[in-house]
Amino acid sequence: MSRLAGQAGTVPSAITYHCDRLAAAGLITRERRGREVWVSRTRRGDALLDLFEL
Repeated sequence: MSRLAGQAGTVPSAITYHCDRLAAAGLITRERRGREVWVSRTRRGDALLDLFEL
């Protein structure tokens, strides 16, 4: 979350908040790997982004 926060220019708590909502909607998954949390899009998340491709 810290790395994502740095890339987004915000604080880790904001990233966690939004990831909670995205995970609840089935758009991402989170996987703990040691001290890191890996965030990945689901097929549903990919399908949603496909709707916005030009």
